Amino acid sequence: MDACLMLAEATWLGFALGVLKVGAALGFVIFVHELGHFAVAKMCGVQCDKFFVGFDIGGYKLSRKVGETEYGIGILPLGGYVRMLGQNDDPSKIAEQLKESEAAAQDIDDSNTKLIKGPGGEEYRVDRRSYMAKSVPQRMAIISAGVIMNIIFGFIFAVIAFSLGAEYAPCVVGSVSPGSPAYLAGLEPGDDILKLNDRENPSFSHLRQDVMLGDVEKGVRCEVKKAATGEVVSVTLQPKETAFGMQIGIAQSRTTELYPELFALPGTPAAEAGFEGGDRIVAINGEPVSSYRDIQIQQFAALGKSAEYTVERGGGDGQTAQTVNVQAPPAKVRRIGPKLAMGPITAIEPGSPAEEAGLKAGDVITHIMGRRVGAAEPGEASWDPSTLPYKLPLEEAGEMELTVQRDAESFSVTLQPRAGRWFEEPTGPGSPFALTTLGLTYQVSTEVAAVVEGTSAADQLRPGDVITLAKVAPPEGDDAGLSASSFTFDDDHRNWPFFFNLLQRAPLDTGVMLTVKRGDETINLNTSLSESDGVFQPDPGLVLQKLVLVRPADSIDEALALAGDRVWTDMTSVFRVLGKIGSKQVPVENVSGPLGILTVAYKSAELGWSPLLLFLVLLSVNLAVLNFLPIPVLDGGHMVFLAWEGLTGKPANEKVVVALHTVGFVMLLGLMAFAFSNDIRNMFGGNSF
Repeated sequence: MDACLMLAEATWLGFALGVLKVGAALGFVIFVHELGHFAVAKMCGVQCDKFFVGFDIGGYKLSRKVGETEYGIGILPLGGYVRMLGQNDDPSKIAEQLKESEAAAQDIDDSNTKLIKGPGGEEYRVDRRSYMAKSVPQRMAIISAGVIMNIIFGFIFAVIAFSLGAEYAPCVVGSVSPGSPAYLAGLEPGDDILKLNDRENPSFSHLRQDVMLGDVEKGVRCEVKKAATGEVVSVTLQPKETAFGMQIGIAQSRTTELYPELFALPGTPAAEAGFEGGDRIVAINGEPVSSYRDIQIQQFAALGKSAEYTVERGGGDGQTAQTVNVQAPPAKVRRIGPKLAMGPITAIEPGSPAEEAGLKAGDVITHIMGRRVGAAEPGEASWDPSTLPYKLPLEEAGEMELTVQRDAESFSVTLQPRAGRWFEEPTGPGSPFALTTLGLTYQVSTEVAAVVEGTSAADQLRPGDVITLAKVAPPEGDDAGLSASSFTFDDDHRNWPFFFNLLQRAPLDTGVMLTVKRGDETINLNTSLSESDGVFQPDPGLVLQKLVLVRPADSIDEALALAGDRVWTDMTSVFRVLGKIGSKQVPVENVSGPLGILTVAYKSAELGWSPLLLFLVLLSVNLAVLNFLPIPVLDGGHMVFLAWEGLTGKPANEKVVVALHTVGFVMLLGLMAFAFSNDIRNMFGGNSF
């Protein structure tokens, strides 16, 4: 069989198995919920006519009747239901429920009937086995049983997952976004957060939750073990509002091992150097590396030069790993051509050469070592603000003179750059560029100061043009995982550093369309990427696996404790999210619908049974909490009406119920439509690769 055909079949088989796992898992969550209603209804003596997973729209179903109950699977897999005698999920149809219960009592002995009151105080003689004949506490038990079962099985899922060995991301800093709260607090790659608020040994997901949902005023309190010294320090990080919600500027750490399949970005030097999937880097240029921090340090030290990577290859199934040396040429910086105007300094790193020299946020660097930054006279050499972070570290060591504009004053300062440590990437919208050897960050204006000769924009852009929008279109079949994206540039969206950094991951044949303001005219220009001679990135294009550890429970007691903590955390996070939706902490754009849930479920299934089970814990608990909110059409709405009946001795007024039910239904329908539109936007658009 052809190798490509075998690969395609294996891929489709894996996809099909993943879909089956997701379908079975989600179906089981629905089954458990309906089983709760069904079991308690039977225990209360209610006649159950149907028990279905999925809805049998148009009569399309697979079913079998056993005793008085028809068990089946409906064609529409969007939920399930239990059909009880005299019960309707629409609480506005109380009259119909009473009439059905009354009709069922016509041909049976009076001893099997019961006298109950309707909304207007009228009396009905109904079948004792009908839902309406049961007491308010019994009906409350039936309604709440689905939610309780979801929580119980969520706990069981968690116990199984932790017994198998649940994967988690430790709270180790992988990288720090320039100018972020973490940057200003002095956090570095490799720093280990030992305590997060009152939680010992937190995971990265705990950090994410506390940042997005915590108390903004108090910030996030951390005890951090510094990678450089081993010292434990206390810091408080004040989350910052971004386009993606509240963030502190920390990315998850990675390992020293390459991904098995996409181990290097296509079209980069690493892709052609001889690396293989699963290679584990043990040294760079003879310097041992044992962590992601070590790799970043050695890559920065080799900036602009070819680097020799020593990797361990193989070693599975009891075989001895092979040590291989791989020579990786330096990766050239990719660009489209405009040389932009320099913007102001946005942050000064504590204890840095920039702080010692007295530089401040708001200062504008106009010259470095006598050479202009940004705009220059024709034929005059100048620094390009976009490539300055890559070029400045290659300058000869020694004192460096900067000319700075502060308000109306221009003055010079002399700095002693520190040794390069690692490259600080602008990793999110609004992130600035960083000069790591000086310890400062800066923004740029998107006004074109000059154009780099030999680039696709050289004949299209003019000095004075202002770039307001960029649209990126990766080539078809791109293996780097990039998608069509757009980036806005204005005073509220200072996204050029983020955009420029993401271009370094894009294939060379990626198309970039610029929208440019030229005087009173707005024009669109089609440009393409090219490589900059003499300007290099530290990373040759390697793709390292994320740092994930396995936490197996040592005993059933530990599994129960971990499961209880997980269920409680997931339950409380639902309330925290609901309380902050629409705020700067949880933007409404982050609300996901069915497509988002299915996407996360599939990705969890790809990772194995433990991640899928923990996702089902989250889903089960979320469904339980949301379904019990006091909104008509949900179980919580039924409970409110039952509570009213318990207090007054009769069902709620039908007109009031109909009005509330309509409002609740419209609210849920609107929320579903909005969440679905968010799913579509996130799948086919957005502001990131």
